[in-house]
Amino acid sequence: MVIRYLLACVVGAMLAFTWGGIAWGNNLWAWAMKPLTAPVELLSAVEMNMSQSGALLYPGFPVLPATATAAEKKASEDTTVAAYKKGPVFTVLFHKDGADMSDPRVFVRGFLIELFATAALVALIGLGGSGHGPLRRFMVLLAAVVFMNMGVHLVAWNFMYVPTDWTLAMIMDGAVTWTLAGLPAVIFLRSMREGDTPKEFKTA
Repeated sequence: MVIRYLLACVVGAMLAFTWGGIAWGNNLWAWAMKPLTAPVELLSAVEMNMSQSGALLYPGFPVLPATATAAEKKASEDTTVAAYKKGPVFTVLFHKDGADMSDPRVFVRGFLIELFATAALVALIGLGGSGHGPLRRFMVLLAAVVFMNMGVHLVAWNFMYVPTDWTLAMIMDGAVTWTLAGLPAVIFLRSMREGDTPKEFKTA
């Protein structure tokens, strides 16, 4: 059983990693990412507001001093609400020092992240479908993929106003990635049979 679990983890991670290389290496989601038409002006504005790497929100929520009165808090809330209604609304993820896209460590970290994520997914499939066949394991996999998309991408779409096209691209990419990662577990893991569980752990 351990060999099957490890095999499902490694093969699943390799499938997920390979799909990522194909999809992102061929700009499959380019339709959801609009290039900037005035990057110099935007960079200047961001650098004026960001002294270090982080996330820049606009309009954002101003931090008032502890001594702020109720009227000041109300005025600040009203200003923020009005700014959101007027727009634009955006989030900038800012990495001040730049990044080397060809750095081998990026790919090593990426594979390790997907390996451990796949290991957790395989464990979930194994636990959820241990007493059943491949169909039950596949249904557990689909439930996990739907949970991931709704719990991450749709939450961001709703509360952080992430654009719909970007959200759709991430949902499709995530659905393919983690379905591929979990399929080996559906295929390689087997249902528990009589004798698989030690007698001391069996219930009467």
